[in-house]
Amino acid sequence: MSLGFGAEKGDVTVDYSLNPYGAFGMAHRLELKMKFETFSSAKNPEAEKAAEKIKADPEAVYGETLRWLDSRVDSEKLSPGQQALLLEKIIEKFSPFGVDVSGARARLEGLRNAGK
Repeated sequence: MSLGFGAEKGDVTVDYSLNPYGAFGMAHRLELKMKFETFSSAKNPEAEKAAEKIKADPEAVYGETLRWLDSRVDSEKLSPGQQALLLEKIIEKFSPFGVDVSGARARLEGLRNAGK
């Protein structure tokens, strides 16, 4: 048999329980839970602003994104796997806007072929 209670306020929950723990006697258990919202454009003004920028001039943002990737490859010494993952995300993000992502696709293919 155990005894416990909990309290919740907003995004924070605290639970306490007292449980029998065999030869060790009673065990006190205190649990703290926090809920975190996921980032979405509806709740994140920066993401909403970035989405509007992409819609306004997707070609320019695509070019800017590839330049950002090049700078990260050098400054953070990204592995081929990390580069491939980012290129896949870039292709996925800009393809629906009709952007010519053939440069990113060729670069991704080169990374995949180098790994073989």
